[in-house]
Amino acid sequence: MPLYLATLTITFIMKNLFLLLLFFFTTTVFSRPCVIHYTDGTTENVEISFPLTVGVKKFKVKINGEKKEIDPKLIEYLSIDLNDGADKAIFMRGQGYYFNEGELNKSEKASSWLLVNGVTDSGYVVTNIGWVYHIQKVRGVEKIVVTYLKGNINFGVSKLGDDGYFKFLWTKKRRLKKQFARVQPHLFPDCPNLPELIDNVDTKRDEDFVYSIIEQYEKCKNN
Repeated sequence: MPLYLATLTITFIMKNLFLLLLFFFTTTVFSRPCVIHYTDGTTENVEISFPLTVGVKKFKVKINGEKKEIDPKLIEYLSIDLNDGADKAIFMRGQGYYFNEGELNKSEKASSWLLVNGVTDSGYVVTNIGWVYHIQKVRGVEKIVVTYLKGNINFGVSKLGDDGYFKFLWTKKRRLKKQFARVQPHLFPDCPNLPELIDNVDTKRDEDFVYSIIEQYEKCKNN
């Protein structure tokens, strides 16, 4: 076989082997200890399966090796240890706000799992809105890797204590301004000119832009 054909064959095999391994790696189901925090204030130690998917009507877990189904509406949030307990991943539930003919509404559908990204000092909860959540080791450190629906990176912003959230698509600054202008009276009522302040924010850095916009709001509110 000519050398160039052998090289092409090896490249083809390696590429397909990589895709095959990637498929099995991202779809392999495994269990992980988890603490369920219920809306009534109680907790329960269970095992849940990863990858964790959204939109499930019944949440399947294992308790002492036995399978059980839990109504997701009874769950306030999930707590999962990463890196032998050095880190925690928090998944909460929330119902998305949406506008219908200019009127603000809250979805009545079963809410999706939201990965808590962080909580600001002013009480805003920033979440990743994924389609599937994986646990993967990145340079030896366990992390939650988010797969987004159709590759659209969406983030949720809500106030502490509110089970409703506003969804923001990571996009160009012009479109971000429109998104924030619509929710400003409801989510950031003390700063009417917040959309214009987005010009001061670097929106190219993934989820950092959410925190930067909230910082702009906090400065605006305190002036």
